[in-house]
This record gives sequence, C-alpha cells and structure tokens, in this order.
Amino acid sequence: MSGPYKLLHGLVKCPVCHVGHIPPISTLKENGVYAGTCGNCGHFFKFQSVAPYRSSITFFINGSQYTIGNEYDPATSLNEYLRASRISTGTKYMCREGGCGTCMVNAKLFNVQTQSYVNYAINSCLCPLYMIDGWEVTTVEGIGSKQKGYHPIQQRLGDYNGTQCGFCSPGHVMNMYSLLARNPNPTKQEVEDSFGGVVCRCTGYRSILDAMKSFASNSTPNPRLPPTDIEDLSSKLCKKTGAPCTGNCRPRDPRGIHMVFAGAQWFSPSTLQELYSLMTQYKDKSQRLVFGNTATGVYKQIGPWSYDVLFNIRGIHELETVSFANLAHIGANVSLTQLMDIFGEVDPSGGFAYLRSLVEHIAKVGHTNVRNSGSWAGNLMMKQQFPDFPSDIFVILEAIGAQLALGGQDIPGQELVSLLKFMDTSMTGKAILYMVLPQLSASFYIRTYKVMPRSQNAFAYVNAGIVMELDPTNNFLCKQKPSIVYGGISKTFVHASKTEEYLKGKQLGDPTVIKEALNTLSSEVVPDVGPALSTVEYRKSLALSLFYRYVLSVLGDKVGLRFRSGASPLTRPLSSGQQSYGTKKIEWPLTQPLPKLGSILQTSGEAQYITDIPPIPGQLYASFVLSTVGNAKIQTIDPADALKIPGVFKFISASDIPEGGKNDFMPSGNPEEILCSGQVLFTSQALGIIVADNQITADDGAKAVKVTYTDIQSPITNISDGIQKQSFFPKPVPDLVVGDAEKAIANSPKTFSGTIGLGAQYHFHTETQISICNPTEDGMDVWTSTQWIDGAMDAIASVLNIEKNSINVEVKRVGGAFGAKITRNSQVAAGCALAARIMNRPVRMMLNIHDNMEMIGKRIPYYAEYQVTTQFGWDCSSRSQYSIWDNGILSELGTKKDDANNSDDDTETTQSEKTCRSAKDLASVFLSHRFNQIYVKDSQFLNLRLVTETLLQKGSNVVTLGTISGVHSVLEQVAIPPFRILLRSIFAPESSLQLLSNLVHCWQTIPIPPVVRRLHISGALLHYEGLAPYCTTVLPSTLDVFFGLVSSQTRVVPLQCFCKPTHIFFCPAIIECCQILITKMAPVKAKMVDPTWQQLVQKCLEEGIDLTARYFIFPNTEYVFQYNSYGVTCTEVDLDVLTGENQIARVDLLYDCGESLNPAIDVGQAEGAFVFGLGYWLMEELKFDPKSGQLITNSTLNYHPPTTKDIPIDFRVQFLKDAPNPVGVLRSKAVGEPPLCMSASAMFALKHAVEAARQDIGKDTYFPLYAPATVEKLQSNCLLDISQFIVA
Repeated sequence: MSGPYKLLHGLVKCPVCHVGHIPPISTLKENGVYAGTCGNCGHFFKFQSVAPYRSSITFFINGSQYTIGNEYDPATSLNEYLRASRISTGTKYMCREGGCGTCMVNAKLFNVQTQSYVNYAINSCLCPLYMIDGWEVTTVEGIGSKQKGYHPIQQRLGDYNGTQCGFCSPGHVMNMYSLLARNPNPTKQEVEDSFGGVVCRCTGYRSILDAMKSFASNSTPNPRLPPTDIEDLSSKLCKKTGAPCTGNCRPRDPRGIHMVFAGAQWFSPSTLQELYSLMTQYKDKSQRLVFGNTATGVYKQIGPWSYDVLFNIRGIHELETVSFANLAHIGANVSLTQLMDIFGEVDPSGGFAYLRSLVEHIAKVGHTNVRNSGSWAGNLMMKQQFPDFPSDIFVILEAIGAQLALGGQDIPGQELVSLLKFMDTSMTGKAILYMVLPQLSASFYIRTYKVMPRSQNAFAYVNAGIVMELDPTNNFLCKQKPSIVYGGISKTFVHASKTEEYLKGKQLGDPTVIKEALNTLSSEVVPDVGPALSTVEYRKSLALSLFYRYVLSVLGDKVGLRFRSGASPLTRPLSSGQQSYGTKKIEWPLTQPLPKLGSILQTSGEAQYITDIPPIPGQLYASFVLSTVGNAKIQTIDPADALKIPGVFKFISASDIPEGGKNDFMPSGNPEEILCSGQVLFTSQALGIIVADNQITADDGAKAVKVTYTDIQSPITNISDGIQKQSFFPKPVPDLVVGDAEKAIANSPKTFSGTIGLGAQYHFHTETQISICNPTEDGMDVWTSTQWIDGAMDAIASVLNIEKNSINVEVKRVGGAFGAKITRNSQVAAGCALAARIMNRPVRMMLNIHDNMEMIGKRIPYYAEYQVTTQFGWDCSSRSQYSIWDNGILSELGTKKDDANNSDDDTETTQSEKTCRSAKDLASVFLSHRFNQIYVKDSQFLNLRLVTETLLQKGSNVVTLGTISGVHSVLEQVAIPPFRILLRSIFAPESSLQLLSNLVHCWQTIPIPPVVRRLHISGALLHYEGLAPYCTTVLPSTLDVFFGLVSSQTRVVPLQCFCKPTHIFFCPAIIECCQILITKMAPVKAKMVDPTWQQLVQKCLEEGIDLTARYFIFPNTEYVFQYNSYGVTCTEVDLDVLTGENQIARVDLLYDCGESLNPAIDVGQAEGAFVFGLGYWLMEELKFDPKSGQLITNSTLNYHPPTTKDIPIDFRVQFLKDAPNPVGVLRSKAVGEPPLCMSASAMFALKHAVEAARQDIGKDTYFPLYAPATVEKLQSNCLLDISQFIVA
C-alpha cells in the first residue's frame, strides 16, 4: 500500500504529483480502505481514511457498547438495527413515519441550555443508525425484564390494565421512562401533555394516562400499590455525585466521521468550516443535512436513500448558540422541544416576553417525540422544499418578523435574510446558522392559531400568526403595517398583503374598519383545490374566523358579552375518569377486578408477536404489487425494472399458481382472487408478488413493477356516485315488513323525513397484516396474524392444492385486529404461502402501513333515506327506510335487518336494503355499527327536555320471555335495566335541564343529549389476547385454586374460529373440562387430608391419573341472537363555532354487561370501544382520488384516529349492578364491541350544538350530518358568514 494517506476534508493527494482527488465510491475495497488511479499522472495508489475522520461509529445500547462500520445501508434506521440484531424486539414498528409511536426508545441528546446530555424519547424508526455515534440509547428491555426485575413503569401500566393487545405498550413505557428520567417530578398535566405520540387503538387511553399520572408529583397515592423509590424512576445515577447521569463523563471521540457505502457517503463534521468545505467538494452530488430526520416521515422522497452525500450536523456546536441581547439568536441545532424550553424561560418583563406566548403553538407541532428529535431549522427547510407544507414554525416566525442567518463557503461571513427571501433562496452549499428574533414591546399584540382535524399530532387545516402594534387608548389604532400570515391556504399565499395595507393607520375598534378588513381579506384569500385538502370554502372561512378571533381577543372588554367566547380557542383541562361496577367477593376470582395475566410481558416488550419471530434460515420476504387504477383490465405486467434491483429474486403472478390450485382466498365464501387475473376491480388490488432478501427491498421492488391497463373506467369511490350510476348488486335480502308503514305514513298528521350517512373506517391495528410460511417435508408451517385460523388454512390449502391436514397454523397473539384480520389476513397468508411454495424457502410477508391501508378492507359505509311518523313525544309509530351499504366489490356481506335500530317491536316498519358496488375492498367490516337515531328538527315537536322527560317516565323495564325482536329472533331472555337512574342523576336538577339555554353563547355551545342503545349479541369477536383474561379467571374459580397458580403464559388455542373464539364459547368449554378434572381427581382427594392443589396434582400423577380433559362446544340454536345488551350514554360537548373544533367535556356511560367476569378488564374494553367509536363518528375520514380511486388518506399523517387528548375530559363508566344474565357465561354479557355504538352520542351532541348555533342566527332548519362529523363538517354546517362577525 502506498500510504496510508490522510483524507483531509474529503480530498486525498496523489503521492507522485500531489494533485487532490475526491475518492470515487466504486473504489471501495474494504472498511475504510480505498484504491484509485490519479487522474493527472496515472499513478495507481491505495489510501485509507485516517484522522481527522473515523470510518466507524460507536454507541451504547442498554449499557453495552457496539461498534459498526459500513456494513449497513446508510439509510438504515435505528429501529431496523435494533430488531435485525435482536438487541430489542420489544421496540416495535408500524408506520415508519413517526406517527404511531410503537418504535419509541430513550436517547441522551445534547441540551444547549444545560450543556449536558439529557434523556429524550425519540422515534427509532426515523433516527438514522449512523447518526447515533456516541449516543446512549435505552430500549424497553434495558429498563426491566423477567430476568432482572421489572421497572416500576412496566409494572404500573400492567397493574392499571393499561394494555390490551399490548403492541403499543413498550412505546408508552419508554415515553414515560424518558419523561421521568428528564423530570423526576412531573405534574399530572405535564404527564398528559407528553402522551400524544403513541397511538393505542384498544384501551381508549384512560387507563394508560391514569397509570402514568400515578407517578406525578401531585397525584394521590394509590393504597393498593407499593410506594415507588424515585431512584427507580430516574436515569442511571452518577457514582461520584449521586445525581442523575448527564452523560458528560463518558469520553467522546472528537474526530469527524466519514463512511463510504456502495451508494452514498456519510460525514459527521465537527465545525462549520468542515461542513462548508465538504458541501463545496461534493457540490455536484445530491446532498442533505441531517439533524432529526423527522422530515422523512412526511416526505419519503427526501429520505437518506435519495442522496449521494449525507452530513450529520449534530456535532457542530457552532449551530447551538442561544443568546439574548438587542436581538435574540437561536442556533439551527436547537430542537423544537428545547426551543419551547428556551422561549418558556425568557424574562416575562422584557422585550422578548412575547416568545412565551409561542410555546403553546409550538407544542402543537407534531408530537413530543418528533419535537425531541426535529429542529426548527429542519422544519423550515421542509417548508422551502415543499411550499405546500403547512409549517407552523414558518407561520409564527414570519408573523413576528424573524430573520435567518445563512452560511456557506461562498458567503463572506453570514447572510441575513427574511423568511420570504429564504423561500426563494437556493440552499445548495448553504446552511441555516441561526434565527434572529426582534424585541417587541407590550404594544404589539401577538396571536397565533392552528386549526387541525384532531387535538394534537396533525397538520393544520389553516394556521395563522397575526401581529399588530396597537394603541388601546386611541380605539386600538394600528400604528404601523401589521403582519397577517396564513398557512394552509395555497403554495404561494403567505401574507394577507391587501388587508395589512388597509389596516395601517386604522382603528381596529371601529366596527366599520373590521367589516372592511374582513371584506378585503375575503377577496384576497383564494385557497388551492385538491382531493387531499379540505374544501376551499372551509379554509377561506377559517382564515376569516381566525382574523375575527384575533379582533375579539385584542379588543377585550370592548366586545359585547355575547361575543367574547369567540376570543379564544377551547381550553382543555386535565382529563380524569371514574369507574363503577359491582363485584361479589364470595365468588372471587369471578367478578374480581384483576390485572390481566401476561400484561407485564407486554409492558416489558417480552411478549412475542408474529413480527418478532426470528428469521428462519434462508428466509425471503414478499410484497404485493398493487394496482394504481380501480376499474380496468390488465394489459401488461413488466417486472424487469424490479428484477434489476439487487436483492430481488422473483416476480409471481396469478399464472404461477400450482396446477389444481385456486386463485381464491375465500374458498368457502364469496370468491376473491389472491392475485388479479385480468379484470381490476378496485384500486390497490393485488396483481402480483415480489420476493426479495429483505422486506424493504421487496416493497421497493413491488413499486418498480410496471403495469399497463386497458378499458380504464372512472372508479366509483362513494355511495353517491354508486346511486347516480345505479351501480348495485342484486338485492341481498328481502324487505323487512311489519304492518303497513306506507299507509300509516300517508295518514299521519306529522311526518318527518331525512337521510343518514356513515363513512368507512380503517381499523388501524398497530401490527399490520403479516404471515410467515415455511415449507416442510409434508406441507407448510404457518405463523399468521389472523382472527380466523381455519379461514387462513382453507385459503392456503386451496391455492396450493394440498390437504388442510398438512398445514400447521399458529397464532400466539395478535397486535390489534378489530375485525380486519378475519378474512383479510387470509389473502396475505395465501400469498405468502404461494411465494414460499414457489421459492421452496421460508417467506415472510408484512404489509407496510400504506399497502395495509390501501389494500385491506374497512368498515362499510352506509346511507339511508327514511320517513317517520309519530303520534306524540318520543315514540315512533311507523317507519319507512331505504338503506344502501357500500360493499365495495363484494355482493354478499351479511347485511343485517333492524340491527341496533332501537325502535319498539310493534312499530309499523318497511325496511328495504341495497348493496352498492364500488372500486374498494371493504370486506373486513364484520359488524358495521349502524345507527338510526332520527335527525328530526322541529323545536315544537322534539327537544332535549322532552326527550329527557320521556325517557325518565318510560314504563316497564322488562320484555317478556320469548319476545320477538330484532331480525325476528326469539330472545331467550331479555331484561331491560333501569337506565332512568342514570338519566335522573344527570338531568334531574332543573339547572341541568336548562343547560342548553344557559350556556349557549354566540360562538360556543354545550349540549347534553342522552342516547340509549340496544345491541343484539350472537358472539362478540375478540382476538386471542383478549380471550386469555376471561379464561384464566374461569379456570381457578371452577377448580377452586388460588388465582396466582395460573400461569401468565396460559394460551388459548381454538380448534376453529371466526366469530366464535370468545368467552361466550370458550369459558363454558373450560368449565366442563374443569368438571371432568374434578371428577377424575375426586377419588384421590378423598384419600387425602386437606391437600394443597400441588399435593393433589402430584398424588394423581403418582397414581397414573390422566389430568387432561377436552370438551367440544358448538352453538346449536335456531335463533340468531342469544340476548340483548343495553346501554345508555349522556355526552356533554364543547363546540367552537368559529372553527369547528370541539372537545368532549363529559361522558356518563352506563352499560349492561351482566355480572362481569373481570370488571377491571371489561371497563377497559368498554372505554376502548367507546373511544374507537369516537374516531368513527367524529374524525376518521377516508378520502379517495376521484380519478384513480386511490386512497389518499393512507398514512398516520393524514388519517386521524383519536389520541390522548381526544378522549372525554371527564370519562365516567358504570356497569349495571346486580343484573345477572341467566343465559350468559357465568351470568356475564359481552362487552367488546357494543360501547362503540354508544359513542354515537358524541356526534348527536355536536349536531345539537350546531343546531343551537344555527338557531342563534335564525337558520334553524333541518340538515343531515353524516359521520364522520369532522371539524370541517361541523363548522361548515354552522353557516357562518362575515356579516355575523360583529363585536357589539
């Protein structure tokens, strides 16, 4: 070797002619060693990267040191490394875009204020592996385990029943661990504010928040739990000082890093001059500065995989400046979390005091973990590259007149630019150095706003920053040109320039000025149009409403009392919950509130899911190729480009199915093709399969397959289009006719008509669809995340043309399902098995979040037109209803008559149904929770008081045994519980009944409507993780043994399943098995004196007694339903009429679950279902491209299930006491799904609020409100216009 030669600033000099060279990537020979020929003299030489650069990184995970070179791809995330190396399988992933939070870990990051390393929770899926040089990372395994003992947080979350499927539990644990490590004494509010970054679909969050808030400094100690040593909660303590470790003692290599990979180079410079030199050297290469990498979660096209050269700027301390003098300077390497801390600690009496008011807005950017990682400068760079990005940071900084200091090799010193100029500045070879903030006196009135689809972690519909210098002594004279900045309007709209010019020198307190300013603003706000955007009308209305809000806010007491409520957005207080249920100690452990067995395995990350199973030797990975149109014929499929990708092995199409195999994953139901054979029925239909050596390569390969189509037709994406085009399947079921409804309607003096509509809902299971198939000598071993084992087995046997008894299917636990893994997983299992058979190797297929959302069916949309008559008050005397289900591509999906109609059985009824055909796969609904509350709007006929009083006075509580109900099934026993008690407790005080009239202001309304629900129960659907708690309660109770003897590893393995693997069927079988065992053991026990259980078992074994038992149960009844489940809900909501934002102030839920086998678990089931339903009714909107049929809302960024601040502020759940169910298992009733229906009360309450707002402006007319009742729909239905925007 003719060296080594120093590689200084990326250049190496030829040893002969001394000409500098940029080392080409292709010369890589081994780790850090290069070779090349001098382009000047032709001399061949080798060289090695030495100081000042290193060619490896060193980091610490759970206290162990790791060093890696360039053996991983430069785009590898920390999450991928943790899981692939098996260091942490408890660290999960779902979205890989920072939106779900299952990937949470703790990392010590540099804090510019304390000049030390501080604990922060980060999304490991967004963190590049090669960024973590010198970091200390802690995963869920590192804080506690079965082997070394569990951490108090892990234990507490289990004790509070804060887990159900458990897939998200490690994320919640690590989020709390990081908070306590950084702040050992948080308040309950600080705890709640920190939990917006982990999505839980199961629990409804209340139990999780209660568990975590129990660690707060102002929490009330729980007498049932042992006290917690604060040292157990803090990070590692320093051996020298005893204080929490700051991370400053561990030596850190000061040298920069230069890693060379097959397709890119990675640098970690330590000075700005190094960065400038490197950017200049590689100016012809695509390059990117990396700090938090959170932008990758928003725009995949700017991920590390898209660039030739990557610069990690975290080690450049010159970018960490924080100074306050005449101007404030905040360095580019300040994270959003640290920016909030800095702004929140400024002198409240100085010229920078206004910065404190910006903290609340910055807290609405992303969620805690994104703010921990991402910098404000990175947010602005994303705005510059994607002008339509609704950056909150850009809006608030531009509004206050901030400037940016830019640096680069070609910039002498620094260049100071405004944010508007920055948007037009080429940043090639340049970097943001710091922001410059002005001092502003108290005469500057600063307000910023953000309106978004849910309470947190969402992009804005519209955001705004308004700054005016006003003289309140002169009718709020605008002393200089104001700054009125909006985001979310269009790519180019920033300032409302005409409005700014108009207001200069005007008195804002003059109603004429306000009116003209609104007119001017209305003329210049012209929103963009797009299928992914909210409507033009809504965003324009928001812009006007926010300006009006600003005016109300600054004018203060000059505003009339009636209008003052519009001055501020809704303020959410700390949430809380109450639970009430009955229990009988004499029957314990039956009816005893107990933590779920196995919960500690979930909170510690030790519970193994399908995705955690180690790779089988020789394993390959598969991904579906999806169609990009929804109604066409395949012309050609060309996988050539995909097969050129390194690591891609094969493309599989329908023609590759083995001889005799069927291209159908529903062989026992409606035929559905595994892979499209020609006619594309819906967008994102599976056309083929790519097999590769890893999942990401398989996914990339699938997208590289080129498909051409013929006979492309416009897709039908909603029921309205289906009705217009008369796209219907043959009539699914005959009409339901009771009496002569049409005649009754014709003769009725009072008839009402209207429409009802429900949208679809994505189930949002945090473990996406996954299967692993391993060919064996006589068949196939399969691990798959399904709710229907025999359905998956049937599909595999059918496509491979093999016997079902040669297939072994195992499901240990499921990471969320909710019906989406009944039939839909069968396609994944069949496709995976097909690939395994063809490749004759193990194959794993796990859908990424986008494919999972686009390809997999959802809850079914529903539309109905009705006519209703009434004779008095509340009762419906006759009803005619015409209903349409959007069944997607399936003609038969088990539509239900009179399901949850909640009408009396003697009501004269005509009900007709049709199924609409559209270009969607919507077959995973199982139960579509319809509602038929009639939206009558007639103030003289139906109002809150009348509804309440009627319910309070309703007659009998009992329906006679054998009554015909529902779909005309004979109910074996029905007991209607006394729900009047709950209604009286809420509404009895006269002041409560007058709540509507007393609390409706002009811009905020607060109604409380009661909703009573009845649901017919034939077998509630649970995934297996939900079965074990019930079964393990029944087991010790029947055998009369101590509950602690039941292992947390107890598994429930069904022989077959579909809608039947529930405690309704398992628990009776367990009871019978236990009786068999008791009978077998009785003779042995009779010969012993008061033996313990262990002694009795041992003696039976010694005497050769077979202590196994089996019992087969199969429901044999002619009736569809076994019993009814009842519930009543009262919901109080707050609605911001100006924006449509809302919050659920209080929910009182009374549910009839018989005698709960374990009320602690059942309460969690009820709360989880209710919050799941809140998403269904209020916020989870699916949008499709009208041209292609493509699902637009296909990620965690634009699909919005509820988060921790979308749940009821005051959440009260009560189970009906002393209400045994004679036909239920041990007198219990199902509780998993019915409360979802009860959450419709929130939508009804909001509709009443909108009605109150319309009544206030004299537009009190009927209007339909379809689910989901989004923020946009609610505000739009309030019928605002600027003529209403007055101040007195």
